[in-house]
Amino acid sequence: MEQFVKKKNLALSLPRGFTLVELLIVMGILTILATTSVVVFNPLEYNRQSRDTKRIGDLEAIQGAIETARISSPNISLGTSTNTVYVSLPDATLVGNATSTCGGVAGMPALPSGWQYQCVSTANVTKINGTGWLPINFDSLPVKSPLTKLPMDPKNETADRYFYTYIPQGGLTAKLESQKNIDSIGAKDGGIDNMLYEIGKAPNPIALAMPPTMVTNAATLMTQTTTRLNGTVNPNGSATNAWFRYATTNPGSCNNTFGTSTIAQAKGSGSAASAYTQDITGLSANTTYYYCGIGQNGGGLGYGVVQSFTTNRWARLLPGGSIPAARSSHTAVWDTNQDVLRVFGGYTSTGYIANDMQVYSPTTNAWSATTTPLSGRYGHAAAWDPTGSRMFIFGGYASEGSLTYKNDLWRYTGGVWTQLLPSGTAPYVRTNHSAVWDDAQDKLYIYGGSSTTTQYLGDLWTYNAGPNSWTKLVPSGTPPCARNNHDAVWDPVRSRLYIFGGSGETPCTGYMNDLWAYDVATNAWINLGPTGTKPAGRVGAKSAWNASRDAAYFYGGMLSGISYNAEVWQYAPATNAWTQITTTGMFPMLPGGTYQSGLGWRDLIDGFYIFGGYAGSYYNQTWMWKAQ
Repeated sequence: MEQFVKKKNLALSLPRGFTLVELLIVMGILTILATTSVVVFNPLEYNRQSRDTKRIGDLEAIQGAIETARISSPNISLGTSTNTVYVSLPDATLVGNATSTCGGVAGMPALPSGWQYQCVSTANVTKINGTGWLPINFDSLPVKSPLTKLPMDPKNETADRYFYTYIPQGGLTAKLESQKNIDSIGAKDGGIDNMLYEIGKAPNPIALAMPPTMVTNAATLMTQTTTRLNGTVNPNGSATNAWFRYATTNPGSCNNTFGTSTIAQAKGSGSAASAYTQDITGLSANTTYYYCGIGQNGGGLGYGVVQSFTTNRWARLLPGGSIPAARSSHTAVWDTNQDVLRVFGGYTSTGYIANDMQVYSPTTNAWSATTTPLSGRYGHAAAWDPTGSRMFIFGGYASEGSLTYKNDLWRYTGGVWTQLLPSGTAPYVRTNHSAVWDDAQDKLYIYGGSSTTTQYLGDLWTYNAGPNSWTKLVPSGTPPCARNNHDAVWDPVRSRLYIFGGSGETPCTGYMNDLWAYDVATNAWINLGPTGTKPAGRVGAKSAWNASRDAAYFYGGMLSGISYNAEVWQYAPATNAWTQITTTGMFPMLPGGTYQSGLGWRDLIDGFYIFGGYAGSYYNQTWMWKAQ
């Protein structure tokens, strides 16, 4: 022991060089000390950590501000696209508040399919008035804004560029630069992206919560006032609600602020598309609506494309009361005094020749019936006198023990039927003729039809209500071919009688589509020859005059080949032109074509009502059509 100590002391007291082992040990110690000094004393790392601390604090401040904004103004972020990531890093290539996808920024993390970046200009990056990178306008808050300005990264001129991102209704992220913070990001924020610091409703909302995928499909089951909206929704793995929005104004692109919203439907949290529908009521007839499907989950809002539909002009009515027997070859007029449709006579589905008066009231949506003193008949003609509140009925094929052609004239007013016995020679007995009323001259016009001896008639008569007399007219000009099963309408603006279609004799054999006018002022026939595509030849069509549109409307009839038709055509005298009024859809949303139905025009709805008719069988349906 003593010897060892002496040697040690001696060794320590004598100067000498390091051994190789001692030198290696010393160098190792110095290396450790040098490495430790880099970590502990490196001022650059301290600066990075300091900037990261500010970034994390900024995120927390923004998150608090957003929550304050949502509580104060719940709709503050409506319409914000949830599949856009807003980036605080200014893109030097942009001018103004950009809608760029940050194409000039390198090193941005890849986004899932359907997402995109949006960068802003340097001038706007710190603004809080809705033009900056954060798509929430804090200026609109009723309380003082929680932020004086939005944060701009304190060190954004470095090569890698650090940034903040905001995912609407999702979360906030920041790219950190301190190696110490980068190494511990996953443990600190609970997110799954180890390169970004994440806070918000969900850790990394881009990766974990995708907005639902929405598809807007075509609307179905259209009527005048209702339709069914259709769409599909894929929740993309998150609990999702889905709804529609619709309006008469095109929003351009789907958003959650336009028009009317339907009730949200819970659509689960699956990952497959499923259908959803919504029935809409209270729409306007013949009106175009724009609509789209919208869904929302933890990933935000998803939008379908905007589509459109146009409601029908037609509506099938389902009246109460005593529904009339199915029939055809009856007459119908609109009683402007009582605001009801009056239907008389006709040939019924049971072979009975009716003499009842059936009345439809749109106010009660119900039918009622009254008896009449007339013999049952069909193929007669009727007209309404709005000034005198009178209905006139002339002729027809009547059942009086045996079938008989008639030329009797009846007037109905105030619930009372009166057979008129005018002076002068009466028109021949006939059926399948036409009658119109000239209110200005207080006259009834009778044209054409068939009689016992002549299959086709081409004569024109007037009944003058003042002196209660008949007059046969002899107009100048080439007359139209004699015909039956045509229809006629009165133009009160030009004092003209229009005659369309029917079946005629040589040289007008077959079903005709010519349009003629009898002009009262000149007592002359005029072959109008309108421009535009013409209706096909037909028999048994029905017509009415629309004063508000200065036009005549013709409905239905039977085409050659026994084809029953439901077309509506408009003749405009001002332009002497035909126009087909198109309506999409099919039966039962639209009526089937009918022959010899009854039609009455109601100014209040700018449209007409039809009842009954024949199309291989007899009908007793009631329909309404609107011009607008």
